Amino acid sequence: MRHPRLDVVGEAADGQTGLDQIERLEPDVVLLDVRMPGIDGFAVARLLKSRGGPPVILISAFQSPRYREAAEAAGAAGLLAKSDSEDCLAAAVLAAAGQAMEVDS
Repeated sequence: MRHPRLDVVGEAADGQTGLDQIERLEPDVVLLDVRMPGIDGFAVARLLKSRGGPPVILISAFQSPRYREAAEAAGAAGLLAKSDSEDCLAAAVLAAAGQAMEVDS
């Protein structure tokens, strides 16, 4: 995805690598797949929330009430479908980044 106001600063194939990248790179917003090898996206989101980490947007191929409830319980800023448009994804990231900036101010 390319967007003039967004930069991808890291990528990871599994939850533990994601956590390591987040700690090292300190992103403003984190996008996580719900189903990652090792530590899943819900668990990573909970850990980040408990540590006062950046806002998390979860992404999933499946949209169900169960996933929405789990995302909310994990403290995620949102849950998007992998089929959502790039514009939708960018808007969610920018909104979450705005929330993070308001908290930091």
